[in-house]
Amino acid sequence: MGDVTVPVPEERVGEFLSHAGAWLQSPPGSLWQVTKPTPEMLPWDHGRAGELAIAASLWSELDTEQKKVVETLHAEGGEMEASELAKLLGVSGEIAVQQQVRKVNLACKARGRPDALASTAIGDRRGVKLAADFANVLLLGPCP
Repeated sequence: MGDVTVPVPEERVGEFLSHAGAWLQSPPGSLWQVTKPTPEMLPWDHGRAGELAIAASLWSELDTEQKKVVETLHAEGGEMEASELAKLLGVSGEIAVQQQVRKVNLACKARGRPDALASTAIGDRRGVKLAADFANVLLLGPCP
């Protein structure tokens, strides 16, 4: 795989990495588009009837690597550098982490819920953050 250097505004690096990860996980030549959360998406709310069942459904759909991302972020306080997360997960770099982040978020969107994970900047490094409302629902439901 080749290396490409692209100037990206610092405040949008996490967003760029997320899009790059989505593009890399798509088949060659495929068309893809970026979607934003729609206003009708409901936030994660552990007090809402049926919410734990939705979280359990999502959790059962996630593969082992995606669950490890969520569990590791939770164990590490909810946010960490993507490169450190990659090392803990044993995956090959930040793009591999962003691919898992995208898959978790697509599973959330399929259930009418906002992203569970966000790409962030931690100083001059890229980070990944676990949404607090998502973490609260998982702690009350399917996630150990």
